[in-house]
Amino acid sequence: MEHEKELRDFAHRAAKLAELIRQDWGSATDGGLQVRVNVDMPKHGPDHALLNVERLLGGVVAAIDDYLRRPPEG
Repeated sequence: MEHEKELRDFAHRAAKLAELIRQDWGSATDGGLQVRVNVDMPKHGPDHALLNVERLLGGVVAAIDDYLRRPPEG
């Protein structure tokens, strides 16, 4: 498959970038109830544009993974 290594490398870097920009802002883990307030939590809410970037990076990684897993043509 042409460019497989480049696609894998790009997906890896995109996933790393998404991890770096992840905003943990007052959310409960694993769908549970949040039982304490994080005193270091910023006074403002999460940056929605940055949340969109993180979501889109996740979509790119998923699309590359799907492409690399598909059966060969022909």
